[in-house]
Amino acid sequence: MVDAGGGRGYCPASGTGREIDDSGRLHVRCSSPAWRTQVRMPGPQLTARVNELLAPQATISGVVV
Repeated sequence: MVDAGGGRGYCPASGTGREIDDSGRLHVRCSSPAWRTQVRMPGPQLTARVNELLAPQATISGVVV
């Protein structure tokens, strides 16, 4: 389970996938259209939050759903 931040929700780990490409973009595969929408909606805020959680070991340049 991945915490969406602030206790507002979660994305179940089963049925999802993620990888980072050579450009530093995090690619997320979601198990349903609803989860795709939820991941896509926050846009830059999601990228910033992921970078907060990963720092200083890594950063991403964006999220692709």
